[in-house]
Amino acid sequence: MKIIHTADIHFDTPFSGLDAKKAEIRREDIRKSFGNLIELVKTENADCLIISGDLFDSKNVSKMTLDFIISKFSEISEIPVLISAGNHDPKNINSYYNLINWGENVHIFDTKPEVIVIKGIKFCGVSFDKAVCDNTLISEEFLKAEKPDALVMHANLGGSDYNPVSRDFIQNSGVRYFASGHIHKSFCEKIGDTLFSYPGCLEGRGFDELGEKGAFIVSFEENDVKSSFVPLCIREYIEKEINISGAKTYEEILGKIFMECKIEEKNLYKIVLTGECDLHIDTNVLSDSVNCFNLKITDKTIKPLDLSKISNDYSIQGIFVKKMLSRMEKEGETEELKRALSYGLSAIRGEKVNP
Repeated sequence: MKIIHTADIHFDTPFSGLDAKKAEIRREDIRKSFGNLIELVKTENADCLIISGDLFDSKNVSKMTLDFIISKFSEISEIPVLISAGNHDPKNINSYYNLINWGENVHIFDTKPEVIVIKGIKFCGVSFDKAVCDNTLISEEFLKAEKPDALVMHANLGGSDYNPVSRDFIQNSGVRYFASGHIHKSFCEKIGDTLFSYPGCLEGRGFDELGEKGAFIVSFEENDVKSSFVPLCIREYIEKEINISGAKTYEEILGKIFMECKIEEKNLYKIVLTGECDLHIDTNVLSDSVNCFNLKITDKTIKPLDLSKISNDYSIQGIFVKKMLSRMEKEGETEELKRALSYGLSAIRGEKVNP
């Protein structure tokens, strides 16, 4: 049996860090990457699609998005779709899971554990009924009694809330594949005899969700379960720290940026400038010179100083520099200590400090 496993799609994410136009484009990107997911189900001739939680970002979902999802599910009407609701989209009396006709091929797991069999494989699943869940939604006793092959459940591995599960729970579950969701970075690990996985989200939603995003192709073989990650995202969030020490012009700074970071027009970038630089940097000027979907430049450079000369000065400034140089000699000239030295000198001189 071949399964496509996804989670944490977060349809209609507000993207509050972007302007209104770009935020709407990113919401459309999620719809496009979901379209890529459905195409993957078709091209791989998958036997089942699993969505393990947080299909929606919240209860505020547009009619266009709902119509789009139902339309996409209808394109694979012969393929079962199994959904477990997560903490962002719990299944309750007012949720879209209970208010909409999703199609005959779509099964949304109840808030009590249940089992469904597809081509001889037993899938056990359960949904959140509210946003926070301090206790595990399914018991080891239920799993031992039902003996499912796969478990579909939005879960927090090693956490204390949002349906916490421990490694011992997973190892004792007896399932071959644990299709989880909640963490937005793809992760797959064999825990005991169980292959546990987070596919991550389909589209990153901020600079805490960097790099390629996609889904898992999972194959149930006679004595094993194997998975492989497939990127499906439209854009990526990319963060890069660049040392611009010695740069004397914006042209030189841009040269260092383009040399160390391959800028693609479609992506979103966060560039952090470090090192020693004499320039007063206007990050807006730099941003306007780079062609990409969105760019945030942060200036964390420090001004070059004749520290040896200052340390011989009989003043508060001299004493401070002497102490900092002594510490740097012991601990090494880290960026953190260099910035602390720069900020301290600025404060002593009465200058504005903006860490």
